[in-house]
Amino acid sequence: ETSRPEIFEYCLDVPAGIRWFQARLAPIAGSSGSSDRVCLLVRDVTAQKAAAQEMGRSLERLELIHEADRYILDCDSVTHLSQMVLRRLRGMVGAERGSVVIFDLAAEEARFLVIDPEGAPGPPQRRISLDEFMPRALAPQRGARSYADIREIKDPPLLVQELLAAGMRSMTSAAIVDEGTTIGEINLASTRAGGVDPHIDAAITEMADQLAVAMRQARLKEIG
Repeated sequence: ETSRPEIFEYCLDVPAGIRWFQARLAPIAGSSGSSDRVCLLVRDVTAQKAAAQEMGRSLERLELIHEADRYILDCDSVTHLSQMVLRRLRGMVGAERGSVVIFDLAAEEARFLVIDPEGAPGPPQRRISLDEFMPRALAPQRGARSYADIREIKDPPLLVQELLAAGMRSMTSAAIVDEGTTIGEINLASTRAGGVDPHIDAAITEMADQLAVAMRQARLKEIG
């Protein structure tokens, strides 16, 4: 229709998995000058596509770290920082629900500090027993934990029960660890089984570290 070369990309689900291809269509002029044939060249660009996506995710993580650093320096509110972190993390992976929970180890309670958006399980300031909250929540292990289908969790704790009741199917969590002690947790949940992108692991872990720094500074200011 255009008499010009056209380039487009598409993906196919082949036996080796999802592969991306780039196709170049160019018209071939006939003896009369009109184009009644085309030349099609196709190349597999899966590796380039993956590299570009990873670069984009890395840039998003760097921007998020930079923004969190600014919040820590300029803002005294851990709550506002938590709200920003959840909003950005949810946007990066399309998670429908997110929460930041802090632990009161002396009282053996967990409290929802922030939920995003409104209506996520656990109204802010609500306190629940740590035993009811989430398995392995107190393990001082830096890094993300992913649950591809939370319906498969045996004897689901209260948090998982509320996520299931809200229509959630998958979840990724990261412990907020300060000097070897777990003081809280970030949770992201999706309505799709396996729906929380595993590439969020690095970003959610880094944000858990940032929140640990902010919470430590807040405690030091209270002591001062």
